[in-house]
Amino acid sequence: MKKLLLALLASTAVLFSCHMPVAAGFISGEKIMELIANDKQNIAVGYILGAFDSQNGRQYCLPKEVTQGQVVNVMLAVLINMDEEQLKAPMEIIVYRAFHDTFKCPVDWKNES
Repeated sequence: MKKLLLALLASTAVLFSCHMPVAAGFISGEKIMELIANDKQNIAVGYILGAFDSQNGRQYCLPKEVTQGQVVNVMLAVLINMDEEQLKAPMEIIVYRAFHDTFKCPVDWKNES
């Protein structure tokens, strides 16, 4: 089982390294919209949720009752309403701007992780 898991992880890493840039900030809103238009919604949704999760608790504080579907729907609504120039921004910035003001952390909140 352990060998199977390692093989799966290795093949997934190779798969994504062939199609996706390695460094943060290389995926733009434009690229996410392109993935969606080319019937690769699963990759787009995975990236959106990953970018969101990487900032949750540091840049904003998500209420426990918010679902993954709601996060994705908010991001898609934001992306759809952006113009071509705005879509060129890195997704990490688009995600930050979309959620920072909506899900502000309490003033007395401290990051203990």
